[in-house]
Amino acid sequence: MSGPAERWLAVDGLRGIAALGVVLFHLHPAPLFWLWSMVDLFFIISGLVITAQLLRVSRLDGATLRIFWVRRALRIFPLYYALLLFTLAVGLLLHRLGLEGPPYGEGLWKYFVFLQFSELYVPGMDAREADLLRFFIPSWSIAVEEQYYLVWPLLLIALQRRPQALVIVSLLLIAIGIGARAGAVYPYVLPARLDGLAMGSLLAVWLDQRRTAAPPHPALQRRVVQGLVLLGGLLLVLPYLWLGYVERQVLTLTDGAVVISVTGFVLIYGLLIHSVIGPPGGRLARGLARGLASAPLVWLGGLSYALYLSHTPLRGLYNGLLRSQGWPRSELGDLLYLLVCIGFAWFCQRQIERRFNALKTRFPLPATARG
Repeated sequence: MSGPAERWLAVDGLRGIAALGVVLFHLHPAPLFWLWSMVDLFFIISGLVITAQLLRVSRLDGATLRIFWVRRALRIFPLYYALLLFTLAVGLLLHRLGLEGPPYGEGLWKYFVFLQFSELYVPGMDAREADLLRFFIPSWSIAVEEQYYLVWPLLLIALQRRPQALVIVSLLLIAIGIGARAGAVYPYVLPARLDGLAMGSLLAVWLDQRRTAAPPHPALQRRVVQGLVLLGGLLLVLPYLWLGYVERQVLTLTDGAVVISVTGFVLIYGLLIHSVIGPPGGRLARGLARGLASAPLVWLGGLSYALYLSHTPLRGLYNGLLRSQGWPRSELGDLLYLLVCIGFAWFCQRQIERRFNALKTRFPLPATARG
């Protein structure tokens, strides 16, 4: 039987799958067109882990919040800024060699303060109208998370003694995310991607309530709810997959089928995570948790942040090398690129992430309130 520790290791395994999925999507966007949704899996995991961490501290107040933000900065900022500078260097090199256009525009400063793509808050705006930093576009999701964690912890402090209100607020945020996309807000900004982060937060609130007061739901009732969530997710995702695989239509993030499918992927991934971290389920759920908690996937999960941010500048170098030498793309070259990405992520994780994460011991959160 899988225990709590193994179930949380399974979440690390899901991180590894999500990171690899995003890399493969950018490498082969045609056959793997739906793997962009792995970003929403990242969002759910992030909302879950951060909210669960904050709900378990013995004192959730302004002082705790300042400690949380310092720890968050140590976790995110060093590698982010190192890879931002690395990306600028790659872009300038390729531009000097005549292989790429200018790597950035006047909005470069936004990438240093996590405000990239803020132009897209206006409904109907397209990503092509934003000030892009070539090869660092995936950083939009890091900006979305940083903005979320400026606001969500404040709501936790205000509503920590009213768990039912936290559930309602989480559901409201999910609805706002769905509504923003339906209102033509481009899904590279916080309002249009709130549902993934809020779904993770909702799962954490549910876990906290179940551990402290709420009795477990009957197994039959739980399975019925899970079945309905899965059915709803599939109904929202299948039209998009049909158009992509059968009709061979190339859809953008603003097409209706894609906008709707984001909600479906959030439901499916949320259910997947619930089956891993929730009450011990049947043989299938236990086997899934054990598989996701396997050492290779957990190891890859530890590299997920570095892999996610570094694979696009490395792809720029890879494509630039092919063009400069007149070489065609090949499966062997793509495999070598993938191995380089993983190796580079491992280097960044050891030399940057691990060193700064170790400093978090100087800023401990208050002892956990409950076991």
